[in-house]
Amino acid sequence: MEERNNRITEFYWRLWFGDDEEPQDLDVRDTFTGPEVTISADDVEAFCAVVGNQQEKFKTARTDEVKAPMDYAIVTGWQAIVKAIFPSAIDGDLLKLVACAVWDSADALSGIKGQAIRERYVEMT
Repeated sequence: MEERNNRITEFYWRLWFGDDEEPQDLDVRDTFTGPEVTISADDVEAFCAVVGNQQEKFKTARTDEVKAPMDYAIVTGWQAIVKAIFPSAIDGDLLKLVACAVWDSADALSGIKGQAIRERYVEMT
């Protein structure tokens, strides 16, 4: 089981930090940081289009000073946020954690479909 968890952890590390990035030996008391991020109006507009946020203050065609919605903070801080689940002292099933996040998102977006996804996953495992 430990080898499985290590493979899953390495997979998600490379997915979220890049194939060339070796997993780091992190401690739960570390300060987690990510790369410096530059936010452009085009990036904000693209994000808003994907998540369905059509407010005018997030569009370059409607305002000279484009604002970023609060949920865009997840995009800018993603690497620092997810580093917190990688310290070796946290020995858990990362795949189940990610699956729970997917289920919660599915529940929020489509109600009963999220429950169906969860039940199908349980049947398969």
